[in-house]
Amino acid sequence: MQNQAASLTPKLKTRIWANPYPEDRRFLAGIFSHMPNGIANRISAEWERRYSAQGRFKSNQYVMDVRDDLLPELFPETGLPFHATDGEIADAAERAVKNLRGRLKANVSEDDLFAMLRRAARRHQIEIPHCKSIGGTLSRMLDEAWWRRALRKRFRKVEHAAIKAGCVHRRAAPYISNEAFTRHQSHQRKTKALLENLEAINESTGETFTLEELRERSPANPSIRRVQMFVGFRGLEEYSKELGFKGVFVTITCPSRMHARHEKSGDPNKNYDETSPRQAQVYLGRLWNSATSKLARVGIKTGQEFFGLRTVEPHHDGTPHWHMLAFVSPAHEETFVATLREYALKDSPNEPGASERRFTVVRIDPKKGSAAGYIAKYVSKNTDGHGVGEDFEAEGGASENAPRVVVWSRLWGIRQFQFFGVGTLSPFRELHRLDSVPEALESLIGDLFNAAKNTDFAAYIRAREAQQAKLSLFYEDEPSKRYPGEQTRKLRGLSVIGDAGPVPITTRPDNWSIRVRQKPDEGFPWTCINNSAPVDLKREFLLDVGLKNRPNRLRDGGSENWSGKGGRGVAQSREPLPNSGPSL
Repeated sequence: MQNQAASLTPKLKTRIWANPYPEDRRFLAGIFSHMPNGIANRISAEWERRYSAQGRFKSNQYVMDVRDDLLPELFPETGLPFHATDGEIADAAERAVKNLRGRLKANVSEDDLFAMLRRAARRHQIEIPHCKSIGGTLSRMLDEAWWRRALRKRFRKVEHAAIKAGCVHRRAAPYISNEAFTRHQSHQRKTKALLENLEAINESTGETFTLEELRERSPANPSIRRVQMFVGFRGLEEYSKELGFKGVFVTITCPSRMHARHEKSGDPNKNYDETSPRQAQVYLGRLWNSATSKLARVGIKTGQEFFGLRTVEPHHDGTPHWHMLAFVSPAHEETFVATLREYALKDSPNEPGASERRFTVVRIDPKKGSAAGYIAKYVSKNTDGHGVGEDFEAEGGASENAPRVVVWSRLWGIRQFQFFGVGTLSPFRELHRLDSVPEALESLIGDLFNAAKNTDFAAYIRAREAQQAKLSLFYEDEPSKRYPGEQTRKLRGLSVIGDAGPVPITTRPDNWSIRVRQKPDEGFPWTCINNSAPVDLKREFLLDVGLKNRPNRLRDGGSENWSGKGGRGVAQSREPLPNSGPSL
């Protein structure tokens, strides 16, 4: 007992010693002494609250459940613990690769090799890569970048355990655990330093930019991402007015059983069935698919009778909910709303507050404001918090909490924004990259091109419907530089489908190479960076944020040094570039 007590903080000791039962004190000290102080403080505070409200038996049962069900996930005997840092993830990835290389033997059978790889994956509690060949599986498990991604993905399970343990809610940490947020911020700082020390060189013109400069000019910049979304739904609203459609703003929330905590108090929800945020998102997706399928069966089809934008954001405890701005044909507005309500309330329809809270709808009155104004708040809140003010969900500034929302979406693999009923927006972005269209295609896609160049999405939809032009993305296959013997797809442009068949248009003609920034008076060594796969980094679709007309800057070599340690810095550069935002 004395050895255990020595590892406890004064706050924990005070809580434990307030218990009048010696056997309880030994029991609690034995559990809390194996936790990091931050986690132990949260669990002990919850135990103390339950002790006062529910008595000795139920409060101790809660701690036993944490010990038996959650501690193995939060602090596994193998694999990374809940509070692992991003540096520890990188070190674990490096050790895993070294260990595998040391175990490889000549002339080993495929069955024995696969068994060894499966044991390594199981030891680190990750999923083995699913490839067409054992060679593809081996190549990935000998790649540190693959291991880093796999280990970070493992933290979904750990984060779910943190939610169940009470580490994620408005009174503890909103949207995402502090450990997950800190880990992501550390990763972002390392990524920023890496990108500042790498250059992209146009192999045709010699133009040079740091990768960090290019990232700031891409949708990875939250401000640019927000403006792109604004352009999209402003275009939808304008086009809907031409059709005479009505705007409706719908919010759909998951049943109570999927929420770990109560909204205002942050207290545990006794009905919580341990649904994870990703599982809740799957539920919402199926709900939407079922509702739209029923609408299609009665002739109310997506894209013809309704279209719009869907956003996803978390409640304070990490459970997702949907906001949708839909433009609907007046003849079908009531059926559209009634059908969504029907499916939103199919699960647990009689629970308290279901009809008032689980499904809400606001019919847009143009006299009181634009439809875009209803959705703009939610787009800003989930990108950079610009212009929102206070975040009432998490009790703080929206600009302060927006990064936590972004980390939440990335950790759980949840797409924050998605247009529906207007097709993919990627052709719109690719047309924007062109300087002109081939004369032979002018009559077919000329109006589409002009609309894209003017970033007028309403005109683009109008021209697409009028000309019945079909655009798809055009890819080229090329050998993978990371995984020998495999092919990778590279986006090159658009394919215009007309009467004579598909005609390719190249929107990304340039090849770019990546290298470590040059030191003064030094050449470039032959490394995996300047020998990497060429990339195309032609001007991004920047819209009207003041960067579109920014001139390209030529550079004759940087003066900053590469900050990696020995050869490890070069190896780390194989990590994929950061996510550049959702595909519009």
